[in-house]
Order: sequence, then C-alpha cells, then structure tokens
Amino acid sequence: MKKSVIFYLILILAFNLVSAGYQCNGNETKDWDDIDIGEIEAPNGLKIAVLETTSQPISVDLLIDAGSATLTESENTTTIELKTDDYDVELINLTGDIAIIKIEGDEEEIEVEKVEDVDDLKVYIMSASGTYPGDSANIELFVGIDYLFLHYNDFTSIKTVDGEEYLIEFQSSNGNSALFEIRKCEGGSFTEVADQEELGVNNTENNITDSNLTDSNESSETIVNDSGVNETENIESDVEESEGLGGIIFFGGLSIYRLILLIVTILVLIVLLFFYFRKKGSPPSYRS
Repeated sequence: MKKSVIFYLILILAFNLVSAGYQCNGNETKDWDDIDIGEIEAPNGLKIAVLETTSQPISVDLLIDAGSATLTESENTTTIELKTDDYDVELINLTGDIAIIKIEGDEEEIEVEKVEDVDDLKVYIMSASGTYPGDSANIELFVGIDYLFLHYNDFTSIKTVDGEEYLIEFQSSNGNSALFEIRKCEGGSFTEVADQEELGVNNTENNITDSNLTDSNESSETIVNDSGVNETENIESDVEESEGLGGIIFFGGLSIYRLILLIVTILVLIVLLFFYFRKKGSPPSYRS
C-alpha cells in the first residue's frame, strides 16, 4: 500500500463522516478542490470564486457560477460567460474606490471589496485603481449568480444551477485558500437525512414540550433546527455547548456520535500505518 493511497483514504473517510447528512435520489458525483482567494475553480463543473476566507474563526465568502473580468480605460466593456447565460459588463465610472458597473441595462454603484446586486447577479470588485473616464483605470471584478457566506456553524448550502442541484460543503481554510467538496445530483435532488442520535434527541424534546404545554398555561416558544440546536446560537466561539444534545458541537456541526466515529477511523488508520512502516523497515529473512 502506497503512502498516497493511505493519505487519500484518510481524506475520503473523514469527509464522508462530516457530510453524511444528505443523500441524492438521482445520480450523484463528487469532487474536491482547494481554491485560493481571488481565484476561480470549477470542481464538479461548478465555477466558484473565493472572495475572502479566514481560519480563526473559520469562514469563507464566495460566488457560485462565477466569472471574472478586467475593465480598463481602453477596454471598458466585456462579456462574461456563466453556466446560466452570457452577460455584457461595462464600466461607467470609477472614482477612488467607488465604481459604477452596468450589466444588461442595469447599473449600480459598487464599493471595492463589497458585493452588490446588478441585474439579478452578484458583483464583487476585487481591486480598482485610476479613474474613469480619465487616466489608467483598471478594475478586477467577479460576477456570479449567487453569493454565499459559509462558516463552521453553517458550512453547507444547496443551490440549483442550470437545472442541476449542487451541494456545496466548506471543508477547511488556512486563511489563504478554502477547501470545498462539491456534490452534484443529476436527475434528482438532495434530501437531508437525520442521524439516529438526532432523531432521538428531537423526539425527546418534542415529548418534553408537549408535556409542558399540557401541565401549564404558560408556554415559551423554542425554535429548534434540524440538528437539535437552538437557532439563537452565535458563532463567536469555535466550540459550543448544546443543551439539546447534552454535549458539545464541534467544527462542521459534528455531534459526539460523529466525532467518535472519526476518532475510531483515525485510530484504525494509525494502526495500519504502524504495521506498514514496521514491515517496510524490518530486515529481509532468508531461508536455509
């Protein structure tokens, strides 16, 4: 067994544990990619532009079905080809860090490093210099059909692009790039699958709530999401405690149950690695 095979086995097992909450009722394909800030890549055919990413706290800003353009004094118009359609983009004015961008007849004022809506698209100006009309204008921008902000407490999003449903999962960040798993469901759609542990927690909570409503005229409304965690949770801390689960929720929404599975998987792989390197380093034996 080669080292590379073991490495990718670790990645696949870890990702499957984290992303086991959705299933496709059609033909599903998966792809992974690590995308730098200011770059566009197309894992599984979906173009993603990473606008910003941080590692503490872990988060990422991105555009999906994205394209890029450079607008200058001499070339202030261009056409961006997206999966959904082609769009004409034009620079109308640039003063300081404020630009006026026109797309298909709609024009909006956009500040550098801000996302704005123009003609039902999302536009982000990465950088701008000079003036327009005037001297040495240069603008680097991204255009996409949708903007997403993903973080450790909300790390997945399902979007339909050109008739195909994609599940976008933010895996990790080093502050300069972000790792994604992109799952595409052809001829079907994704549905959320609850863990047995989470089903038990939700049923218990429902029973307690029903009992409280019966025994008392005073009631308070509690909103609980699919993972059994109150919607009012904040994202200021990297580790949170959830009374609903009776335990800790870690990065990526990992419950104690999934965390145990992940630890067991890692331990098994460590044992495999130990025997592999032990066998590789042992002296050869000779028969008499």
